[in-house]
Amino acid sequence: MFDEEAVRREFAEASDEELYDVLAHPESYVPEALEAARDVLRSRNLIPATAAALEAASSERKVAENASAVVRAALPLQWWLRVLMFLLSFGLPQLILAEVYLRPRGYERKAKES
Repeated sequence: MFDEEAVRREFAEASDEELYDVLAHPESYVPEALEAARDVLRSRNLIPATAAALEAASSERKVAENASAVVRAALPLQWWLRVLMFLLSFGLPQLILAEVYLRPRGYERKAKES
């Protein structure tokens, strides 16, 4: 259950940079949390130049994260994982390994190869 007051208290203690990171990753938060982050930032009355710099830094980090994820997803499966997948190629263990180990780390291509 979403506790808006707890989120607002946590955001009140967060740095401006952390709040801009929250806003840069809206897919990771519920709409109420995003609105709470915006409210906290508005209440801080940041200088527009500072706000723009923080927003730009947050956007740059997000672009770098996305680029890193694309690179990881395109990498081929490592040899030891290929051997392990071959040995476990008889059903459920291989699927579990792909879902538990590879996909959460952003290795989409590797998960598909397994």
